[in-house]
Amino acid sequence: MPEFDPALQWIHSVPATRKILAGKVTLIYFWSFSNYESLNNLVFLNQLYAVYRPYGLVVITIHVPHFEFEKSSDTISAFSELFDLDFPILLDNQGGMKALYQAFRIPSFYLINAQGKIRKTFFDNYTHEAISRSVSGLMRDNPKIILPTVTDAISKLSVTPSMFLEIPLGYQGLSHFGNLEKIRTQMDQKFAYPEYLEGDQFYLQGEWRFEADSLRALGKYSSLKIRTTFKTLSLMANRSENQILKAVITLNGVPLSNDVLGQDTFFDGTETIAKISEPRHHHFLNLQDKPDHPQLWEITFEGPADLYVISLSDMPFQLTQKKLDVDKKAAAIARPDEKVRLKTTIQE
Repeated sequence: MPEFDPALQWIHSVPATRKILAGKVTLIYFWSFSNYESLNNLVFLNQLYAVYRPYGLVVITIHVPHFEFEKSSDTISAFSELFDLDFPILLDNQGGMKALYQAFRIPSFYLINAQGKIRKTFFDNYTHEAISRSVSGLMRDNPKIILPTVTDAISKLSVTPSMFLEIPLGYQGLSHFGNLEKIRTQMDQKFAYPEYLEGDQFYLQGEWRFEADSLRALGKYSSLKIRTTFKTLSLMANRSENQILKAVITLNGVPLSNDVLGQDTFFDGTETIAKISEPRHHHFLNLQDKPDHPQLWEITFEGPADLYVISLSDMPFQLTQKKLDVDKKAAAIARPDEKVRLKTTIQE
């Protein structure tokens, strides 16, 4: 395995080295704060770590930013605290570790044996069960380790690229844009919805501005529509001014019912509301079943907002704020007499 760059910053840990990791099974995870699939895998990693950490497993996550604001250690640290992430995070802001590991797809997993050799990689099509079985298999190679039988504490979710559609909204990587108007980059511009909206394309109405890596809502009632058969919808967004931003969401022209509300939406008695206060994925919609025909959703912003990525998925959004019950359950199954110690450093 390549050595870690000693100049890089770590969260939740002192810097790790190959010497410290010698004799340990290590799972390295490359991820991005702005990537929906990356975030969902963090739940699985918390579960896996809670079960196998008492037996020597090391999990190291390497964060590779896509947007400039992701390079802030304060942003990643605050996100980690909000969602109770329980493993070391290495900030690879220049992409050096990504290049060393040739981690050309984000997210990706690298499983390393006790001798420091990369034994397996997981990306594109993978299952959480296959990763956990591979981890368990390597750890069982050490006759001194007696592992528990864990069946229900760790996710068995299957992941395939077809489960996701990530739509970047800046003009540099723009795709799936359906308006008839020609884009004028870095200029204020008015848009109008066309008469017909195609599936998995996004459409704008009102005043907007395309930046290199973001799309800014300018008018008080700038709105965005998309027709899709995906089950969940999230938006990587941030407010543009120093106040909490209100957004109104509809599905097929009406407020969302309680059974399809996302983690960041609520019904106030009249409208379905989302409040945007910091840069992160905001989860708006979570259908229980995949629809037979495209559904039309619309979000209207009541103030300036910066939008980065629309994430559509058939995978339910699993990451929840300040919720440790799944991790505590996993730890209890692994070793009932030992409490989980959060935010511990890697020990030699």
